[in-house]
Amino acid sequence: MLARYAVIVLDVDQEELVRRLTNRLVCEKDGTIYSIGVDGVDWGSACPDCGGRLVQRDDDKEETVRQRLKVYQETTAPVVQYYESLGVLCSVDGSGTAESVQHRIVQKISQQADR
Repeated sequence: MLARYAVIVLDVDQEELVRRLTNRLVCEKDGTIYSIGVDGVDWGSACPDCGGRLVQRDDDKEETVRQRLKVYQETTAPVVQYYESLGVLCSVDGSGTAESVQHRIVQKISQQADR
């Protein structure tokens, strides 16, 4: 018997990905990740949990993010086509809150299981 599975790909506009990643800050003290405009922090804010300094990681700087997305398009994106050809790819709108995206993922998985 073949296992049933689904491959989820989150569909998010590239500029939205750049915005999300470049707005990410991490606490130097405890490693907690925050997002500007989502978690009530901003540049220069202290960590709400421990008071540590919030900083932007080097790999979240715009130039690096854009390079990472370019590499993704060149090397990883073709894998999406493979799973699509198998009929197991589920594309999910990755915009909105984490909760709304999670809800859409659960719906897609349920639909895939019903096949």
